[in-house]
Amino acid sequence: DSLFVALGERVGGDSLEVSFTSRVLRNAAVFSLELGDGERPGLWQSVEAADRRANQVFLPALVGSDRLIADLQISPPVFTPNGDGINDTVGIGYDILAVTRPTDVEVKVFDLTGRLVRVLYSGTDLSGHYDARTVSELSWDGRNDDGAIVPPGLYLVSLFVDGDARDTRHARTVGVAY
Repeated sequence: DSLFVALGERVGGDSLEVSFTSRVLRNAAVFSLELGDGERPGLWQSVEAADRRANQVFLPALVGSDRLIADLQISPPVFTPNGDGINDTVGIGYDILAVTRPTDVEVKVFDLTGRLVRVLYSGTDLSGHYDARTVSELSWDGRNDDGAIVPPGLYLVSLFVDGDARDTRHARTVGVAY
């Protein structure tokens, strides 16, 4: 939720342009800015936008949309939880969109018959990006809720978000191989 830019020397002019790329997951996202001096830590000055709403990003595609989940990712799509240290876990990543309050989120694994295999996460989250490549954030080690390694095959990773005005569920397949 923060970006810090350290400059090699003090800026003496009246303007400075900083370009960056970011994921925006909530409509009317506001980017605020404060400046500080490395020689005076804790002393910050707020910066006002030069033009009205120049520091806001609007996402017209989200207005009226029922999308709460975007970019559900499973990485790698096939993994081998055999304890050899290579592809023993699968990372799960997703974006939650347009949620304005902490909302219930569940990530579960089902077999292809629809039986629950494992609850990976059940809690509350805000709009945000959760990266599948960061396996430490949310991952599955190929075990069921009893701790036993599941048989090889295809499984469904299901993501459920209980939003402000609607609920959304998405699923992706993941392969377990030995």
